[in-house]
Order: sequence, then C-alpha cells, then structure tokens
Amino acid sequence: MIPRLTSAYLTDRLKENGLLTTGSITAVIPGEMTDGFIRFEAICSPDTPTNVPRKYLIKTNQDGYPFGAVESGFYTDIAAHLPNLAPLTLDVGLDEETGHCYFLQADLEDTHTFAV
Repeated sequence: MIPRLTSAYLTDRLKENGLLTTGSITAVIPGEMTDGFIRFEAICSPDTPTNVPRKYLIKTNQDGYPFGAVESGFYTDIAAHLPNLAPLTLDVGLDEETGHCYFLQADLEDTHTFAV
C-alpha cells in the first residue's frame, strides 16, 4: 500500500500540491526507518524553489479500523486547513479493507520537538 519512494512520485506529489512550480526531484536518499516512520531526503534540480522541503517522511498506521480511518480523515479534512499547526501533508492513502494508512509529510524533525 505504501507507494514506491521515487523521484517521480515525490515530484508528482509536490506539483499536485502546488509547491513545485519549477524544477524537479532528481533523487531520493533513504534515511532512518523506525516503527511507523520512513525518513528520506530529496535532491532537487537547481531550479527548484527554495521553499520546497528537502526532508520528508512516510508515516504509517497499521492499527487498522478505526484508527487508520480516523487519522487519515484528520490529515485530509482538518490538518489541510491548519497549515501552521500540522505538518505539510502531501499524500494520504487508506486501505478501506484493513484500515491501514500512510501519509507523506514534510519532516519537521530538525525544527520541531514532540510536545508530549
């Protein structure tokens, strides 16, 4: 269910979300993989806008229903309208059968800490 983390996939998601108006992602560098998170870095072409994030993560929820459905609903219906309070979410996938889901988000690890 998790998409292949390729430069084409990331370029498409950034364009679809209006962040990548010029340039492209030329490579994806894998990073840390932990339970529920896959971190990676994007290498961008020189003409990529400076506001395009360079670090990302795929967050997964394998807890099934109702957890995945609730979390995916939060990121698609609520967080999208709270750009300064929730991480930039570029893609959400929900398996309707199992309730498992994933989120492609900007990685805020370098600039934020957990509140709890």
